[in-house]
Amino acid sequence: IILISLSLLSRVVGVLSAVFVQKKLTDEPKTRVAIVGASFAGFEVSNILKHDKRMQVTLINEKEYFEFTPGVLRCFVEPGHYRRIAFQIP
Repeated sequence: IILISLSLLSRVVGVLSAVFVQKKLTDEPKTRVAIVGASFAGFEVSNILKHDKRMQVTLINEKEYFEFTPGVLRCFVEPGHYRRIAFQIP
């Protein structure tokens, strides 16, 4: 599933790049982009696009933080591990 998501991620970034190469950097209104889901692909696309001054990026997620869920079980035996698998979504 991650390979499919990364493939989709590269296509999305490629399409958006091609669209914005044609636009001028004038006082045109920003293009608004909504990304639903802050899993690996959604978070990565958000990080890539937020640096583009021509876009206003909104990341929508059910939680206010990112958490690598398979790593949670390790926290039962090593509580300090949680700091490495979860962080606040900016």
